[in-house]
Amino acid sequence: MIEAQAIADVLLISPPRFADQRGWFSESWNQAKLASLGFHHEFVQDNHSYSAQTGTIRGLHCQVLPFVQGKLVRCVRGSIWDVAIDIRKGSPDFGKFVAAELSAANGRQLVEQCRATHPDLIVTDIKMPDMDGIDAAQAICADRPLPIILVSAYHDPELVKRAEADHVLAYL
Repeated sequence: MIEAQAIADVLLISPPRFADQRGWFSESWNQAKLASLGFHHEFVQDNHSYSAQTGTIRGLHCQVLPFVQGKLVRCVRGSIWDVAIDIRKGSPDFGKFVAAELSAANGRQLVEQCRATHPDLIVTDIKMPDMDGIDAAQAICADRPLPIILVSAYHDPELVKRAEADHVLAYL
């Protein structure tokens, strides 16, 4: 089952599970089904993250060109409360949010497409794949200065010094 949400670029997917004595199987992505609902976004890559501690906050997903991409969020162990917020000024869904419990038990997934953002505050992790949180925040802030808060379990004294030099408001 695929359900439209309050934000046009977000879908809640509840894939059926086909079970037998071995366990179960489900289809997590079907481009044709999504396209039939008007969701025409190319699926580029699949990532998997692990949160070592309860209460881990991943933050808002938004990237700057050329790294803009959507994401498919699911939980394979335990449960998460996933929230998508439309913070794109000029969007007809600006200010709306979608929230859903995604768990290993319910198998639900959220598909989110992030196109652009104009935040009032940057809260990000310092560790990211293609650029660190300082560089990403500076790129987002290129057009206008914004407060930046880095939240991370990763602590490197050199990054803390660099964050201070780049006027990061806080490094937690």
